[in-house]
Amino acid sequence: MKRLITMVIMVLAVAAAMAQAPEKFTYQAVVRNASNALVANTLVGVRVSILQGGASGSAVYMETQAATTNANGLVTLSIGGGNVQQGTFGNIDWAAGPYFLKTEIDPAGGNNYSVTSTQQLLSVPYALYAKEAGNSFSGDYNDLTNTPAIPTVPTNVSAFTNDAGYLTSYTESQTLADVTSQGNSAGNRQLKDVSDPTESYDAVNLRTLVSHINSLQDTFQQQMQQMQQQMSQMQQKIDSLQNIVNSLDTNDNTPSGTVVIDEKSCPAAPTVTDHEGNVYATVQIGEQCWMRDNLRTTTSPSTGTYLIPAAGTGETFTGKQARWYNNDSATYAPMNYGLLYNWNAAVDTFNTAYGETSVNVGTSNAVSVTFSGRRRGICPVGWHLPSDAEWTQLETYVGSQSEYVCGSDSSYIAKALASETGWISVQDNYCAVGNDQSANNATDFSAVPAGSCLGSSFINTGIGVEFWSSSQYENIPTIASFRGLYYTNAPVTRNNYTKNTGCSVRCLRD
Repeated sequence: MKRLITMVIMVLAVAAAMAQAPEKFTYQAVVRNASNALVANTLVGVRVSILQGGASGSAVYMETQAATTNANGLVTLSIGGGNVQQGTFGNIDWAAGPYFLKTEIDPAGGNNYSVTSTQQLLSVPYALYAKEAGNSFSGDYNDLTNTPAIPTVPTNVSAFTNDAGYLTSYTESQTLADVTSQGNSAGNRQLKDVSDPTESYDAVNLRTLVSHINSLQDTFQQQMQQMQQQMSQMQQKIDSLQNIVNSLDTNDNTPSGTVVIDEKSCPAAPTVTDHEGNVYATVQIGEQCWMRDNLRTTTSPSTGTYLIPAAGTGETFTGKQARWYNNDSATYAPMNYGLLYNWNAAVDTFNTAYGETSVNVGTSNAVSVTFSGRRRGICPVGWHLPSDAEWTQLETYVGSQSEYVCGSDSSYIAKALASETGWISVQDNYCAVGNDQSANNATDFSAVPAGSCLGSSFINTGIGVEFWSSSQYENIPTIASFRGLYYTNAPVTRNNYTKNTGCSVRCLRD
């Protein structure tokens, strides 16, 4: 039960009737809770005791009552008229005091009294004693003896003699202006029960003022949120325009991360923009048009869900997630390393708005989405996550072009796909990606060594890069196929990872 604080206002009254004074007096109390709020319109249980001799004296009378507080938390009792528990109220010898009034209150209306207050009864209740005093005064002054003569008093003040300087007439007419003209001090008193204003020039009470301030704060916060959203959208547009401007810069001093259009870009799509406004360069290799940069979108295009988990949460990928290498976007974003996505994030979900027509959810997060034989996944509209067969098509074409093959082995094509910088150097294998990196990237595919991650473990930066395909590995529902390039290897590696591994994503044009 909550602890209550009770502020008691005693009002003791004995009616002076012509016949006999009633055997009771009035008690009033204002009840508040522990937060100092009024306990209003509530049934409370009260036990009243009259103690003789002191605050800890013995009880000569005890009664209980149940009463309801009013809207101001005020409860009114007629003591002497309750359910008697001990003694007789009319037999109290009020001359044998002092007497103390002890009240106990159960705010739930029962008899589990949790609040106690004791105070001394002062002069008013002793009017009950006057009933027993034997005073036979009738109330008529003329019945008294040995009284002084009372002079006749004029009924009109103007009838007084020698009344110069005295008030001879007065008409009551006073306004608030009359009061305030006497001074602006209220004598440390409070003005309460001021109604809510109805006119613009009315005085404002504190309740109305607080409500108005709260409304202004809510409006201000809503406007700030709208402004922040507008600023974010504007910044995305600015970034998109800046990327387009940067893409026109063909100088050799182009900063890392800039989209560059050159003769190997796709004729029909020199750049591609994702749903967040990020712009990517493209490259035409055989009949395929590829993104030349790793994907870096941070939200799902179909649901808008933010993919990057909070810092320090989780040791493994769950659901659909993506991370920057070492959770460090400041270092790796300018290097065009892109994000590392788990397979579920890479394939995203099917979206009928873009023509994806079926979904098959298997065990262990196995998701299959059909879109004219392709899976759009997290890629922009008009692009899709390449299948295992489409990666094989890329390898076959590159291996068929002598200018892209290192030595005489048609499988030695990793150097033609790898970027010219960032790889760990090797000396013993001429056709390895890390050997003589200036000879890399004949296809302009620009694969950077972005590494990979599994949970909180990040590996292979500078050593290799793995790209997801949209295909499960040999139809095993827990793993998916990827393509990898490594600094010591000459061929492209085809292998598989569990779907919660974080790998890079390159999108292929439909």
